[in-house]
Amino acid sequence: MQIHALSLHRKINSSFRSNKKKDSEINDNKNSNNNEKKKDSSFFDKILFLLPFVNEIANIIDSSGIKPHFYHGESKLGLLRRSIIDLIALLSITKISGQESSKSQYHIQMKGLGLLLFSFVVPTFLIPWVLGLKGNGLINIFTKLPFLQKYSKYILSKGGKLFAGLLTVIFLEYCIHLWDKYIVPFIEKHPKIKENIITTKVEETKASLKYLDKIIKDSFPRGMPIGLTLAQAED
Repeated sequence: MQIHALSLHRKINSSFRSNKKKDSEINDNKNSNNNEKKKDSSFFDKILFLLPFVNEIANIIDSSGIKPHFYHGESKLGLLRRSIIDLIALLSITKISGQESSKSQYHIQMKGLGLLLFSFVVPTFLIPWVLGLKGNGLINIFTKLPFLQKYSKYILSKGGKLFAGLLTVIFLEYCIHLWDKYIVPFIEKHPKIKENIITTKVEETKASLKYLDKIIKDSFPRGMPIGLTLAQAED
């Protein structure tokens, strides 16, 4: 009887140890998977902040002369490449804005507005001026400084223009950081400003629709049904 109880006790201990070992292996696998996900996400996060500027980086490579017609190519392949680059930039903006899903809808909208402003609108005017693509630009002003005149050949070279363009992209990324850190919270803390911005947008939309309604009415003979009415516009 004692021998039978002893063997039973040993079986219970061995099964308990095996189950404990399996649990530890499962936990180790989970931890390794989590660590791999963290590594992947951290790598993706490192390059994600640059993706909204991928179209501008391609534009800089093209405009600096490193690879002409890389972004502004008129061939079918060039147009396809440009469309893909713009798509990547827009999808990354959507991804970055979506990471703020835990915050208010207004915060997400302002985040997206800042990304569009500093990755699409501002670079359209800033980068050509920096690289001197339309007359004298910032890079040309630097070459006229006394202590940089002897380096003007290098500054105006393809590599110099590429370097100046990439510095501009870093500056724009920092502007987005400042926008998120100061501008968005400031507007959210002042309901009057927030309300005025929204009201202004609504009033501008109504004014545009009223003007469009007037054009449609003037364009079609009387009695002809009109698809857009002022009542629908005000709704």
